[in-house]
Amino acid sequence: VKVKSLGFGPFTASYSLLFPYLRYLPFFSQLCLLLAYILDSVIQIFVKTDLKEIFPVGYFFIAKK
Repeated sequence: VKVKSLGFGPFTASYSLLFPYLRYLPFFSQLCLLLAYILDSVIQIFVKTDLKEIFPVGYFFIAKK
């Protein structure tokens, strides 16, 4: 069984929590996602561990028999 963490960082995880409210404003929603992605990229420069391991949005399981 393999487990993969999905996401990119804390700002992307926060965006996923706010998305149900932001989806009614499509352009603003995409702008917030872009900003979250950029902020996560900047933070990743200064942190050694992968941020998606610390702040996952979800998990993807792969099981083989």
